[in-house]
Amino acid sequence: MLLIRYNISTQIPGDYLKNLLMKTIQEVCKIVGITRRTLQEYDRIGLLSPSNNNRNKYEPWLYSNEDIKTLIQIQLYTTSGYERKEIKENISKIGLTPSKTISDAIYALETKRIQINQQLQNLRLLELIIHNLKQSHLSISEEDLSYIFNARSFNDRYQSKDPIDSDFCNLIKQINPEVSRCILNSIKQFYNH
Repeated sequence: MLLIRYNISTQIPGDYLKNLLMKTIQEVCKIVGITRRTLQEYDRIGLLSPSNNNRNKYEPWLYSNEDIKTLIQIQLYTTSGYERKEIKENISKIGLTPSKTISDAIYALETKRIQINQQLQNLRLLELIIHNLKQSHLSISEEDLSYIFNARSFNDRYQSKDPIDSDFCNLIKQINPEVSRCILNSIKQFYNH
């Protein structure tokens, strides 16, 4: 029996072996759940380029396992609401770890949640005021209502222990006194819940 040994490293170029371990753009899209266009955009803006970025225009885009890990981190930042510029800064940091990426994502989502909760609280208060005005057979113009709720003094009310201070009362008193009283009572009712 004749046994033939092959020395793979001398018969197959190193780039070829390296490319065998890499994934094509189609494979990466399936793995990460993004589109080809997104990967092309990331390459265009310098967020993530294929590992074989010195290829000619006829060679396929190939991504290493490290590229895929980075892409997953990019996607985590993206879904957490980070801008691409911020993502690029975070990804380019030396020693970026998945736990750091997750911590950053948690922070971004917590910040978003606080903003959403504040907006929900504003809308619930607005809903209560409108309900109480209807129950009292009173009305307020959209312009006056918008003025009150867009005033800087109102937007900070829910963060304060005393949502109704003299500045806010003066703002409200610029409208019909009955409507003003109904709004103030609604706010008291809302914060005493």
